[in-house]
Amino acid sequence: MNRRLSILVVDDDRNQAALLAETLTRLGHSAKGCVSATEALDIIRQQAVHLVITDLRMPNKDGLSFLKTLKETDPEIEVLLITAYASVTSAVDAIRMGALDYMEKPVDINMLAAKIAGIEERVSLRAENRSLKAQLDRAIPGPMLIGRSGAFRTTLERIKRAASSDAAVLLLGESGTGKEVLARLLHNSGKRAIGPFVPINCGAIHENLVESEFFGHVKGAFTGADKPRPGRIEDAEGGTLFLDEIGELPLPLQPKLLRVIQEGEFCRLGSNKIQHSNVRWVAATHRDLQNLVKNGDFREDLYYRLAVLPVEIPPLRERREDIPELVNHILTNRANFYAQPVKRISPDALEA
Repeated sequence: MNRRLSILVVDDDRNQAALLAETLTRLGHSAKGCVSATEALDIIRQQAVHLVITDLRMPNKDGLSFLKTLKETDPEIEVLLITAYASVTSAVDAIRMGALDYMEKPVDINMLAAKIAGIEERVSLRAENRSLKAQLDRAIPGPMLIGRSGAFRTTLERIKRAASSDAAVLLLGESGTGKEVLARLLHNSGKRAIGPFVPINCGAIHENLVESEFFGHVKGAFTGADKPRPGRIEDAEGGTLFLDEIGELPLPLQPKLLRVIQEGEFCRLGSNKIQHSNVRWVAATHRDLQNLVKNGDFREDLYYRLAVLPVEIPPLRERREDIPELVNHILTNRANFYAQPVKRISPDALEA
């Protein structure tokens, strides 16, 4: 299936840029003409672009210099160089720096259409690879759900009901009760199962890096940011973002997260380019969030955005009848791992 591309045509001759952009539009793509690299870079910072077709010789910033900046800004942008001054040296330099191809003026439209068809396929393959990676992640067996107690069955039933909607879910339970296991069950049971499941532990990231971890960053956003990087929100596109230990999220970041949940919009750190988010929000905590709200350590509006569907997960002491099955599962698992005969725990030890 052909994919509609977003294309920028960069040429210091405005009429030439407009004419080629119009031709590309007739081929079924979204195309826009620019007269300078500066103008093109401004657009790229504001919207997603699949392909840049640029003249090799322009005032202020030539095509090769522009190509280098483009690849530093977004390595996935494809670049075609066009020039009336063709040379083998320039072509080799362009390909070495990441250009997909090199064409001479006047542009042969049929040849250009063929090259763009190849780019459509490359863009589609990247999207397909992301989808296949998500499917592979789901195919890897996760922890088993062990338990038949009434308390555990009630929790599973609530998870399955929550999976039928796209509302935010807040999993509440002590450490070790299996919140991430149930978050994965929620994801795999819902309509977003084909998308990725991306966990992020809000308490395990240095406070100075939390914003970059969530939203990503552009090159030069901070010391050490030597290349652009997507954040976990982009990684979870079309799937589920699991915010583990949400009670540890620094207070300054909370209004920014609230905006993403409410508006579905965010910017990478160091950029003004608006990105759109399409994820299912699932959060978990062992802390009393309502008490944190009362003490001013957690935003009330963020709490209510995350706790649309709260689910309590019972600790093992409230589902004691599940202990024998859990013990047998662990013993069997360890015996298989070490290639040893399965041993059973004595009734007295189990009772203790």
